[in-house]
Amino acid sequence: MQNHSTRPVEADAPSRLPKRRLPPLTEIALPLLALLSALMLALAVPNIIGTGGWWTYAKAGVLAASAMVVSFAVNRLAIERGAPAATRGHLGAVAVSLGSMLAVGSGLFAATYSGLVFKDVAELQLQEHGTALGVHVGRETEAAAKAGRVLPAIRTIESDLAQKAQCEIEAACISGRGGGFGPVARIVGEQAGQAAAIAAEIARGDASRESLLGRLNGLLVEYQSVLGDADKDVWARRADLQTIDARIRQGLGELGEAVPVALLSAYAASLQAGIAVPGRIEAETRLNAILSRHGQSLAAVIATIDAADDAAPGFPRRTGVSDTFAYIAHFLPVAAITAVVELVFPLVLWAYTYWALAWDVFVRERRRENAPGSFAQATRAGHGGAGDDRFGNARQVHAEQDGRVAEDHYLHRSVLADHFHDDVDAAHRPNAIRPLTERSARNGRAVDPLDGGRDSYARRDVNDSPASLERPDRREASAPDDSPARRDRRGRSAKRMPHRLNGKGSHPGHDDDRSGLRGGGGGHSSKPSSTRRP
Repeated sequence: MQNHSTRPVEADAPSRLPKRRLPPLTEIALPLLALLSALMLALAVPNIIGTGGWWTYAKAGVLAASAMVVSFAVNRLAIERGAPAATRGHLGAVAVSLGSMLAVGSGLFAATYSGLVFKDVAELQLQEHGTALGVHVGRETEAAAKAGRVLPAIRTIESDLAQKAQCEIEAACISGRGGGFGPVARIVGEQAGQAAAIAAEIARGDASRESLLGRLNGLLVEYQSVLGDADKDVWARRADLQTIDARIRQGLGELGEAVPVALLSAYAASLQAGIAVPGRIEAETRLNAILSRHGQSLAAVIATIDAADDAAPGFPRRTGVSDTFAYIAHFLPVAAITAVVELVFPLVLWAYTYWALAWDVFVRERRRENAPGSFAQATRAGHGGAGDDRFGNARQVHAEQDGRVAEDHYLHRSVLADHFHDDVDAAHRPNAIRPLTERSARNGRAVDPLDGGRDSYARRDVNDSPASLERPDRREASAPDDSPARRDRRGRSAKRMPHRLNGKGSHPGHDDDRSGLRGGGGGHSSKPSSTRRP
């Protein structure tokens, strides 16, 4: 039987399948990004919320899983829904997309970065405290060393007053009257004894100071040794270091009491004030001159002692999340990588997607406006009369408008796939376009504004012949509905798809003279049709 169909014979199948396209970037990057972010968070959270144990790791796992779901959902919605909506002028979509991405990314960055460097920051704080404590101990040691200069000055005062007392007894060096153990000799002897007592106290303090300095230096060495023990956890080392810090503070307090600077200052002031010798004005004047001279020399020595007026640095409190951001410059590479993963890359991906969509919209609109015979050009030129082949009647104009509506509907769903080589969305294009293009085809022809007015917008089959793609009036002239070729083609289609019959032996729209399609149950008779043409 000859085949009068105008459809060409189907070409041979290709010898191999076409090369498979790679998945789009967003389908790989977003899930992988969410997974890596969750893994980093799972490693960081245990350092913040606990010191170990299954309960700590369970909480970290729940937080990481929740963060992964939220991060993936927010980033994908912002890129695949927010960016297309932003290209259509929805400012709310821009605000919600960027705001949600910033909120989620900032939270993940804060938790991940702080957790990754939490223990290191705690160790740095202990190191800084050890350094500050060593500086303070050094100042106290220097002040104590300067206080040692007081002892020679006190010894000088003691020796001079003892000589003056002996001279007063033997030759009346101060009073100038006879000599002997009189009132003046007694007062001078008392002053010499007071100086000797203060000198003895200073000597004991000086010996204690040397012992305290050795102990403080040993405690500082022990502090650094414990801090550098990497085999122990930082929190265990913190407890040991806190004990050492308390012992250092106790030693500093004892060092301040070793040299009684306040007592020396009071003694120097009393020497400068002088004493009274009843009834001996001349002897009182000479004695006060001697004492004032000694008081001034002692005050000058005391002035060289720089008493530490600042307190010892306090032991650092337990490290918190906010403390880690004070050391962000120290851990800048970690902070930069975390920020790129959690913040920079999602925002950059959204921005590039938005720009790609906006550019594609611009290009399509320009192509649509500049297409030959487009609706916009016809409107601007005043076309649309009866003599225009494309816009000769209202139905054809309506057909092109339908095609544009369908194009606008599909545009924002397919641009992302076009730019990132997505083949999935393209499968939905015929379903979205065919209802409108079929109606447009019934009204005249299916117009593609993007293809210069050709019939490319209605989905073509690869086996459609050029005759089947011609205008309806030409197809009717070449192959009318009642032609033998058309009836033969419809008959063979009905035999291949018997399930589409209406169950009574006839198919809607088919001729009734095809007896081969009649019969109950939707089957077909083996009796050849009398009207069948070879």
